[in-house]
Amino acid sequence: MASNKVHLRGFESVSKELRRIRSQQEPAIAQAIKDTAIYGQITAVDAVFNRYSFKSRSYVDDNIRVQIETRFLQARIYSRYRASTLTRFVNTRRTRNAKTKPARQVSSGYSISLLRNQSHIFRGAFQFTGRNGNALMAIREKGDNSWRDIQQSSYGPSVAGSFGVIRPEIDEKIGLYLRKRYTQHIT
Repeated sequence: MASNKVHLRGFESVSKELRRIRSQQEPAIAQAIKDTAIYGQITAVDAVFNRYSFKSRSYVDDNIRVQIETRFLQARIYSRYRASTLTRFVNTRRTRNAKTKPARQVSSGYSISLLRNQSHIFRGAFQFTGRNGNALMAIREKGDNSWRDIQQSSYGPSVAGSFGVIRPEIDEKIGLYLRKRYTQHIT
């Protein structure tokens, strides 16, 4: 199953006993790590989704992955380091009456919520289609008349950055779960 790297130099009988103990405990440890990694992914997805205003849980779930290597008794939970466009966090498009024709509605920016239930209004925000066909959002400040220039698009938090923020919050919870699963598999 795994290499027998546990040994003491000069004590052959002690090294043999350590290898025997490890071979007995290894299946329980491997199963506990596998169960905990899956639980850790679910916990991370829930924590990121509850804290940040991503529109769908499946987007967060697709970008937080698990890699389990039972041979080396380790598991990794990792996520994508690509920033999300602000269009993923739009609550509502804001409009106002036009100055020249008061009956006509014109765009007045967007209400954007990066953190759940905390929205901010960006008056100069507008959406446009990028070169590869995706929807991007840029923000123009008051008095900026450079409408012909290609705007620098604005981005919100990435899933990886969000995961990095919530990791200390879920660390102890996952550690307790690992201890509980190991205790169940050992008996």
